[in-house]
Amino acid sequence: MIRRPPRSTLFPYTTLFRSICTRTRPINRAHDDIELLRSLVLGEPEIRVYGEVSEQKTVPRARSAEFAKLLTAGSTSMTDAMAVAESMGMIPKSEPRPGFVFQLEGSSGTLSQTSASDGYFRFKNLTAGNYTLRLQVPPQYDASYGALERKVVVEPMGCGQEVNFNIRVNGRIAGRVLDESAKPIGERVEVSLLPLEQERNPIAERRYFSESTTVDGSYQFEGVPPGRYSLGVNIANPPNKQSPYEPAYYPSGSDRQRVQTISLNAGEKLVGRDIRLGKRLPTRVAAGVVVDEAGEPVKAGVYVFDSEEPLAPVFGLEAETDVQGQFHMSVFEGRHYQISAGVPPEPEDRYRLASDPTELPENGKAVRLVLRKKTGLN
Repeated sequence: MIRRPPRSTLFPYTTLFRSICTRTRPINRAHDDIELLRSLVLGEPEIRVYGEVSEQKTVPRARSAEFAKLLTAGSTSMTDAMAVAESMGMIPKSEPRPGFVFQLEGSSGTLSQTSASDGYFRFKNLTAGNYTLRLQVPPQYDASYGALERKVVVEPMGCGQEVNFNIRVNGRIAGRVLDESAKPIGERVEVSLLPLEQERNPIAERRYFSESTTVDGSYQFEGVPPGRYSLGVNIANPPNKQSPYEPAYYPSGSDRQRVQTISLNAGEKLVGRDIRLGKRLPTRVAAGVVVDEAGEPVKAGVYVFDSEEPLAPVFGLEAETDVQGQFHMSVFEGRHYQISAGVPPEPEDRYRLASDPTELPENGKAVRLVLRKKTGLN
């Protein structure tokens, strides 16, 4: 049946919907359902295999704090929010791909179809039975999820079998992260792949790809689009507990004169891109007390924000106060921080308790953080 859904921010009243065989989608994606309705009206139901092929477009991702700030800057519908999230690389973006060849082998023999301008394909008037469906792709592509070959069982009666494919240009870059002694660094160190044009942006505004090392210090980027990149550790984020090093570019060190740009062609596989880190950053102690507006000590969380990325706390450098409201924490020498404290609100609260950001002294002087009632992100 064709219906109009309740009003929502995701789909306005101007969108026509249809629903059949338990699926509900906008009318502009109703190819198969409309054909099925027509065949049922004529008393000639079709047995078919159908679907679409789309290409996942990988883009460098933005920070979640940047996304949240953008959404809170004004009124944003769900549709607009999804579009923004796609453009920021926070959710996959896919586009239909025409001209790709599908081969179906089974009870009806061997058949071929080519995807239309909207990526759609259909095999119809089939004999019920078992089939193998293959999508043929150029060598620079692979499946972003699922497989390029699927087993399909077509029943004598029913809605047919829908099989969708999502592909990507599968450029790969792989290597290891080594410490100053050339030993593998271990797991959970973030490696960043930075499009060259992003280098002119401040750290907090850089969009990038990231992967974490495994237990043997190895990393691998998959689905990387062609382009020119900088590769390294802490080149898109400040140092943190898991990665306490100065920025290190491939092949080694923070000396920009020795940086090697990585050029990647469509579907190219580059291996052996090892990154050599420098010494671990020395630490210093930051201390202070958290109180409420009456001057009473408060049990709270304490967070530091690196000046290069002021929207998000530095991972692993947080602390909690004791019953006297006091805290001690380690931060890195040579880095400039702001510090703040807060108490998570209860579900029924209309406000939260948080302090204003305060410059963290580099001389080790204790700070005093005062919690006040706040709303929103301010």
